[in-house]
Amino acid sequence: MAKRGFFERPSSLTVAQIVSLTGAEPRDDTQLARLIRDVAPLELAGPNDLTFIESNKYADTLATTRAGACLMPGRFESRARALSRFRCGAQ
Repeated sequence: MAKRGFFERPSSLTVAQIVSLTGAEPRDDTQLARLIRDVAPLELAGPNDLTFIESNKYADTLATTRAGACLMPGRFESRARALSRFRCGAQ
């Protein structure tokens, strides 16, 4: 049977490793040791998923996402609940 996917995925990365790879700025309360195993859309992400937001269209979803970590421009920080989040890109 054929494999699902084209590339081998790493088993997981810590939030600290993601910060290092992306150059993002973690907030003071970010759990840098948290393991992230996958990437998912904001509304479907779970505690071990990384997600991102860059459009105001999805800003309300920040209050309810279950994502373990979220990459976002600084303008969304005040709308995000207590999750591992880091600032990236333009404000």
